[in-house]
Amino acid sequence: SEELFLFGKAEGCIAVLIRGELDKIIQEIESANSSPREKTDQKRNIFSKAVQVTCDKQGRITLDARLVKQAKLSDAVVVVGAGERFEIWNPKSLFLDQVVDPGRRVGRVHFVRRHCLIRR
Repeated sequence: SEELFLFGKAEGCIAVLIRGELDKIIQEIESANSSPREKTDQKRNIFSKAVQVTCDKQGRITLDARLVKQAKLSDAVVVVGAGERFEIWNPKSLFLDQVVDPGRRVGRVHFVRRHCLIRR
């Protein structure tokens, strides 16, 4: 089963990354022109906020309760693709914050009920 990492974002959503995407971020930190201490601090900051989950046999994940509360998720959520990751939003937060202009079509936006997501 695939490893995924959940992160609460300041915009009010949960970002979901695959292990490979997280590895790329760590590699960028390692190759940056920073001191070893700064690199360690950046990696510590990332991993202290990450929640690791694995998909079940049907490709579903269970969301961390703390992140669900932080993102103000309830029965309905919106799943928005964001490149190599996806984001899980409360529909009201997504459209109120004008991250997506409701008058403009932006790819596929999936409305999902409950806190169980099915992979593509």
